[in-house]
Amino acid sequence: MSLELLSAIGIPAGAGTAGAVGIYWVAGPSIKAVGNAFGEWTTHRMNNVLRIGERVQQRLGTAPAEGAPVVSPRVVFEVLTEGGWASDEVQQEYLAGMLISSRSASGNDDTGVYYTKLASGLTISQARMHHAIYSALANGGVEVDPGNTEDLGRAYIWVPLRAVAEVLGTSIEDAEDVAAHAVVTLRAQDLVEVLYLGGPETAPQQLGRISEPLMLVRPTTLGAALYLWAYGVPGFDTRRIFELAGVTLVDCTFSDSRVGPLVIGEPLY
Repeated sequence: MSLELLSAIGIPAGAGTAGAVGIYWVAGPSIKAVGNAFGEWTTHRMNNVLRIGERVQQRLGTAPAEGAPVVSPRVVFEVLTEGGWASDEVQQEYLAGMLISSRSASGNDDTGVYYTKLASGLTISQARMHHAIYSALANGGVEVDPGNTEDLGRAYIWVPLRAVAEVLGTSIEDAEDVAAHAVVTLRAQDLVEVLYLGGPETAPQQLGRISEPLMLVRPTTLGAALYLWAYGVPGFDTRRIFELAGVTLVDCTFSDSRVGPLVIGEPLY
């Protein structure tokens, strides 16, 4: 069956089967609807798609039973089209999560298309920043409802710039510029709220006393929902993000962060 799948989506049969099996487990008959719509695959694109499939297989563990839920062809098409360009582990894990979260009994529920387009459109720095921010929220020990505006006041996330640099794989000197691009563009998509990014010399008084450069953000409902879909938890109950405390699918977390309310005058970092 895996060899049939490979040829169905235009990947040479000798390229490997592990990733193809993972995609087939969730896509099933939807593969036939997508067909060979991608022309000639480059090795780079093919390997990226197969890595996404391998992540699906690893997360599911065993083949689904006959008649199990499958993914809408629209979601499959988006993952196969854009997934070929997703070279970072976080990007690949997110798209694997979209396939897992988008399964339905009929195979026609295309709700996941929206989240898949969000995930596939993230740059490497955006994807890594998004994952690290919401992982910090999930593991921060302060449970709030990101969908509740009043609750968001208890969910500020402080991150020293040195920890941001580690996640982005950049130097501390370049971290502020790279982080600014990531969080400002994430904010434009309503995936995070950015309150401050910089050092002590420009920090407003209400942030409290800080001794080193840091980033201050708050979660959004959509940002939390995207994180949940990436982790295979579909729906819009963003409170479920705290069920993922201690669960990390990919090594992309802040080495230092703090989650809690903003207290004027309280020393931070």
